[in-house]
Amino acid sequence: AHILKEKDCHIGLDWDKALDIFDYQGHSLPEVNEKYRMKKETLSSNRAGKLFKLNGGEYMKSCFEIMLMEEAKDIEISFEGRFASIVITRGEGMISTNVGDFEVKKGETYMIPASIGMHRYLATKRNLDVVISLPPQY
Repeated sequence: AHILKEKDCHIGLDWDKALDIFDYQGHSLPEVNEKYRMKKETLSSNRAGKLFKLNGGEYMKSCFEIMLMEEAKDIEISFEGRFASIVITRGEGMISTNVGDFEVKKGETYMIPASIGMHRYLATKRNLDVVISLPPQY
């Protein structure tokens, strides 16, 4: 076991200063849910699939934007000049882009360059669920 020196536990600030960073004000469960729980906002929903924006409040929006694709059979999308990190959480299919077609399946993670522009998510065996993380839009 590695034992830390006391100074390393509070980066040399002392315990009182280090503990000042916490908000000790009590909040009710409804207040916590309103302030911090992700809210699913529908962007589109049709036979081709569903696209949602996950809204986690102002602080989260200042760091990144999260979108969720569910039951995607054939969805075309552009990330408006931003790169994206995507995680395939269900299904198997293909991402069709201006530089080629790429097979994807559950459990895989990809970076989509900003230069890709408009591209399509096509299910081949099972409909796709995809979590999309983007930098904030200013």
